[in-house]
Amino acid sequence: MDEKKYEVAISCMKEDEKAARELYDLLQPRVGPPFLYTQNQKDLIGEDGVEAFGRIYRHESRVVVVIYREGWGKTKWTGVEDRAIRDLYLNLGWQRIFVYSMDGSTPTW
Repeated sequence: MDEKKYEVAISCMKEDEKAARELYDLLQPRVGPPFLYTQNQKDLIGEDGVEAFGRIYRHESRVVVVIYREGWGKTKWTGVEDRAIRDLYLNLGWQRIFVYSMDGSTPTW
């Protein structure tokens, strides 16, 4: 199995940060290091955010979880994450991407 820096990378809007943090806290002792921006900011110091997020969601995470609600992918940073996750899908398919809808809406992809 190939080595990844993060077992799970979590993407969410700021409104869902509490739910994302709960998932992060549940995953950390069970599966290894997860990535959630609010918890891993120190890992990104001195890096270009667009490049770092792209790398994390495309290459450095085994699984990506999107905590979705209408508007996700339309903010500055979730837009960066959306593009990286779409690239992941185009290159490797859906098997590494999980979406949980907080409001019943779904991404267009």
